[in-house]
Amino acid sequence: MSSFNSNNNDKENLPLLQARKPNNYGRQVLVSVDSNFYNTTLPDLLLHHFKNSPDLSTKESLLNHSITINHRSRLLNWMIEVTSSFGCSDNVFFLTVRLMDTYLKLTEGLENNDLHLIGVTCMFIASKFDEVTPLKLKVIHENILFSHHSEEEVRALEGRILEVLSFKVNIQTCLDTLGCLKSRYDENCSISNIARIVLYLVQFYYNAQDYDPRQQAVTAFIMAAFSERRIDVVRTILSDHDLIFPEIEEIMSKFYCGVEEFEKNFPDYKSPMLFLNFNILHQDGLPLFEFNNTQ
Repeated sequence: MSSFNSNNNDKENLPLLQARKPNNYGRQVLVSVDSNFYNTTLPDLLLHHFKNSPDLSTKESLLNHSITINHRSRLLNWMIEVTSSFGCSDNVFFLTVRLMDTYLKLTEGLENNDLHLIGVTCMFIASKFDEVTPLKLKVIHENILFSHHSEEEVRALEGRILEVLSFKVNIQTCLDTLGCLKSRYDENCSISNIARIVLYLVQFYYNAQDYDPRQQAVTAFIMAAFSERRIDVVRTILSDHDLIFPEIEEIMSKFYCGVEEFEKNFPDYKSPMLFLNFNILHQDGLPLFEFNNTQ
């Protein structure tokens, strides 16, 4: 497993999630369920859209720091390698990212060279919360930090992070919502698996934090259902007043472009494809991914 170098120079102009113009992917998905359904039902659903919980927002989490956007994305690429190499669950990765971004949102004055230890310490916390056999501090120190930071530093930062978060470690992640959607709509897990990959990839885009975990998960799940040509599932979700929200069309278009152009936008970040065993299919249409035999 590779070590993380906090001293690398980062590019300043990292791509953000944006809908390529012209791009009608979001409308294509919505209209595909049935033009009459879309025209008559969706406006009613918008009246009951999901409202964000203010305490869950990590939007612009780096605003009060000197940490670059690319440094955060580079750390995420490395963390996928770490969590995969040590057999951690997907939950550990997504909770780690959520804890880290929330901590950054609530603090200020940190720099690039602070982020590595913050990310690893959040991973330590997440593994203790989610795993039956969590990562041990000795493993964190010797095999993940490669002794660049002491066990005492990890313990001290763990206490600091927990204090800043008011010990609220059970923070909602997009994977929590995805699990609920899987239980309700996806018995064979084929849709959920595609949605999971979409969610991994969009975390690399800093402005994905503009959308709360539930919005991210619902968007990814609808994209995945559409990719699997499960129009029945798309229709069912769009009829659920508790799930739909006004921005769904816009977010789908942004997520689709972000996924399709991931390798162009992040040419040096190979961990998602390598450790999650998939390839992105660069084509206008379906499906989104090709999975290796081990997936």
